[in-house]
Amino acid sequence: MHGRIEIRRCYLSTCLDTLPDASRWKGLKSIGMVESERIVNGKTSIDRRHYLGTLKDVKSFSSATRAHWRIENSLHWVLDVTFREDDSRIRTGYAPENFNIVRQLAINLLKKEPSKEALIKSPDMG
Repeated sequence: MHGRIEIRRCYLSTCLDTLPDASRWKGLKSIGMVESERIVNGKTSIDRRHYLGTLKDVKSFSSATRAHWRIENSLHWVLDVTFREDDSRIRTGYAPENFNIVRQLAINLLKKEPSKEALIKSPDMG
């Protein structure tokens, strides 16, 4: 956990009565929230992410959101290790977004390279 304590709580409701115009969301079956509480160096922060979904049980919802963030985190790990993205000083205008697109394009091309030595993989990428 890299020197921090993190507690995740998942909530899921299939009661859509309070959602205005719920019928506009084709296939909508639930509203979910993941609350992440982090304690780092004695300071507590809470982050809440909300989801509209089709899952009806909290265990499946929890697994699906965790799998999504595992993929996101492994991508960011590759971007940082392979391209040193965190060290980049590109911060103004459209440059950060443009360079992110170029880096992701490069990652996709490197993944197709058959030698498999072209890209450093994170532990989650297999």
